[in-house]
Amino acid sequence: IASMTAKESKETEPEVEEDGTYFKNKGNEEYKKGRYQAAVDLYSQAIEREPETAAFYGNRSAANMMLRNYKSCIMDCQKALDLDPDYVKAHSRLAKAFFYTGECVKSLEAYRAALKVEINPSLEKEMQLVQRCQATAAKCRTLVNQKEWSSALQHSKYLLKEAPDALPFQLLHCESLIHTGKPEDAQQVLTGLVYDNSNNPDVVFLRGLALWMSGQHNITASIKHMRQTLELEPDHSPARELLKRMRQFETVKKEGNTAFSEKKWDAAIEAYTQAMEIDAENKKVKSVLYCNRAAAYKEAGKLTEAIDDCTAAIDIDENYTKAYIRRGRCLQLDEKHERAVRDFEKAKQLEPTREIQQELREAKETLKRSKRKDYYKVLGVPKDAEERQIKKAFREAALVYHPDKLASASQEEKDKGEAKFKELQEAVDVLTDPQKRRRYDNGMDVDGCGGMGGMGGMSGDDLSSVFNMFFSPGGGGGFSSGGRRGGNGRTTFSFNL
Repeated sequence: IASMTAKESKETEPEVEEDGTYFKNKGNEEYKKGRYQAAVDLYSQAIEREPETAAFYGNRSAANMMLRNYKSCIMDCQKALDLDPDYVKAHSRLAKAFFYTGECVKSLEAYRAALKVEINPSLEKEMQLVQRCQATAAKCRTLVNQKEWSSALQHSKYLLKEAPDALPFQLLHCESLIHTGKPEDAQQVLTGLVYDNSNNPDVVFLRGLALWMSGQHNITASIKHMRQTLELEPDHSPARELLKRMRQFETVKKEGNTAFSEKKWDAAIEAYTQAMEIDAENKKVKSVLYCNRAAAYKEAGKLTEAIDDCTAAIDIDENYTKAYIRRGRCLQLDEKHERAVRDFEKAKQLEPTREIQQELREAKETLKRSKRKDYYKVLGVPKDAEERQIKKAFREAALVYHPDKLASASQEEKDKGEAKFKELQEAVDVLTDPQKRRRYDNGMDVDGCGGMGGMGGMSGDDLSSVFNMFFSPGGGGGFSSGGRRGGNGRTTFSFNL
């Protein structure tokens, strides 16, 4: 026995079980290093060994507070106060935890209890902050009920600055965001809240509302949220009312789409208008309906109304590509080509697809052609007019401006008449020549005139020749005419009518 080694002696010594203080001290070391979860685990071991020691619960409540585990913090503080009612730190920590969860009434009760034990200026200052937030929250709820959303949003921002994790404050903030045109921001916050509060009907409802206000593409998910809300709280009237509106919206919009596909433009316009009125506050959905109604107006030939509706859609959503494209097409039909090009350029910035790039190129070509003299408009014929229609239109217009008709007119009117006749001749010369007309329609040069058309160098003899071509018996008309150069260099005509 005497010869037993030190190692053997150590191995035979009985193990000494560490007490609660040992684990509490280890927990304090982890807390100071910012390893709060490790601290919670060590404090829990201390509590297992000494469950009647209030300080251990107080220590664990501090670590839970840092982890933002406010419910656990509250439970630890309450247990500590059961063991030691005069534990001031437990009172003050309980007050903070209640405040950080948005329970201002309970927070103030805990502060008052702490101040009964110890007069502490710091606790009084903290209590005053909670009182201000309580008043601000009450004001914010009033503003929400009055639908003064912008003011409500400002109040909610103040609340979240002081207690960012308080669920009641977050819900006030999200509701204000939704109704101030920021449903996507609210949706982002509410997605996290639903994960932790899936059985809270107000959280589920607001997320469904945010989805609905973010656009009609979310309507299926939104309806699902309304149903879930009613399962949690059957008497939740806002959810019931919104569910009813969404179903009504789906029905009316479907009627509009059906009417459009059947080319019943007036019926489609009426249905889209009714759909807008179902939830007038939902701007994102309204922008889509404006664009749909614009399509119906366009097909009905009401370009002004179509353009106005596209503009209304863009005013709501400045990144609405389809609205820019639709307005661009309407502007082209309305011959407002420069504005059309700007719309297609904006659409290309938003979505640089091959199709949009092609439409932009075509719009630019159309704009280029529009800056030339429009010979079709000069003659008053459609762009697909046949040669017979073109010649007839020329004869009718030329008779209005021939010199006999203007014999008693002023010199200014005679000058205008001659200019108009020359313009008519330019138009008929190009549009009755298949090759020239084809080049003109494609925006190309006509006889080397820079794509602008023009017979500006035509002489009086040329004008007389053309007139004879259309009005002499051989030219298909019942009139004859002759032209001569006047003493002032002007071309004068005589007609046998």
